[in-house]
Amino acid sequence: MADDDDVELAPIEAQGFAYYRSYGPPVPLPDDVLRAAAGSDDVAVRSELGAYAFVLPTDAFLALIDDPDKGVRESTIMHWPATTSQLELALTLRPEFEGHAILHDHAPLRLMDRRPVGVTDGRLRQHYLDQHGASEAERSRFFSLCNECPPDEQLTVTLGDLWEIAHAG
Repeated sequence: MADDDDVELAPIEAQGFAYYRSYGPPVPLPDDVLRAAAGSDDVAVRSELGAYAFVLPTDAFLALIDDPDKGVRESTIMHWPATTSQLELALTLRPEFEGHAILHDHAPLRLMDRRPVGVTDGRLRQHYLDQHGASEAERSRFFSLCNECPPDEQLTVTLGDLWEIAHAG
């Protein structure tokens, strides 16, 4: 007979299997199941939450950021649905993850400024400009600068570098 923890964790294991096997749309799980998974003794269950397709409850997210297993912490900081506020909170606990957070699509603006142009697609560049409240003229200059950025500089030139030029006009 399964103990209570096994019963609570079964839905997340089934969710992961269904998602990876069928490639069907993921289904959100109840917060109490996610919290139980975040507190599981099984590192594989905790690690799998990094691939969960929805925003995790903030307390579960922060528990995973402070997990004893480095792999769990790293997969959590890159959890793609994590919110900007969750990432800010995570960085107060684990400032060493700032380099990872720079590459997150929901990174705080202060980190997005340091994101290399070469790892930023058009949708994210639009989001970045929205955060800055860019005018149409600034947007046009910014995108021209992105397109003109030499390939050998796309990992050293940042969004912030180009924003300063586009914003200066």
